[in-house]
Amino acid sequence: MRHIHDNELLNLDFRNSLVREMFTKDVILSQLKIPPIVISPDFEDKSFYPSSEKGLYSHSYQFGDGLRDQRFPRKILAGVHEAVRNAYQHGNHKDKTKKILLASKISEDSALFLIGDEGGVINQDFVPYILRFRQSTYPLITSFYKFSDKSRPYPENQGLGLSTMHLLFDDVQFFRGENGGLVTYLGLDAHK
Repeated sequence: MRHIHDNELLNLDFRNSLVREMFTKDVILSQLKIPPIVISPDFEDKSFYPSSEKGLYSHSYQFGDGLRDQRFPRKILAGVHEAVRNAYQHGNHKDKTKKILLASKISEDSALFLIGDEGGVINQDFVPYILRFRQSTYPLITSFYKFSDKSRPYPENQGLGLSTMHLLFDDVQFFRGENGGLVTYLGLDAHK
C-alpha cells in the first residue's frame, strides 16, 4: 500500500485538500439536474412510515427468510439496517411522517436493496467520505464523524454505517429519489 502524504492535493483525509475544498456546503438533491432513480417493478416494495426508532430493526430484518432460501448470509441485513437507520436519522431527521423507501429483489443470483429517505440534503462531507470507499488506498473502516470532524448528532451513533454497508455488499451506490431524497442501493452478487 502506498503512503499518502497529508498535504497531497487529492488526499481525501486532509481537510484542506483540493477535493475537500470543492465540497464546502451541503448538497440539495432537488437542485441537481440528475434524473431520479426509477425503481424497477420487479422490486418488492416494503416502504413504511416509522413508528419508532426501535421498530426500524423489524423492517430491516424482514428479508431473512428470502435470503436463507437463496443461500445469502443473513448478516448482510446489518447493512440494510444501517441504511434504514441513516434514512430515518440523517435523511428524515427522525420525522415519523416521512416515509422510508425499502425495496428488495432477491434471487439465486443477487440480493438487491433500495433504501431511501425524504430529506433531500447531503452533508458536505458525505461525497468525499464516499469517495474514500471507492479508492483502495484508504482503510475501509473509518468513522464519518472522525473523517468530517463533526460531533455525533445522536449518542448511539458511531458513524460506521457506511463502512458496514461497504463491508457486507459488493455494490453500494447513491441516487436521487423521486421525492428528492437520497436512495441507497445495496447489491450482493452470489457469484463473487
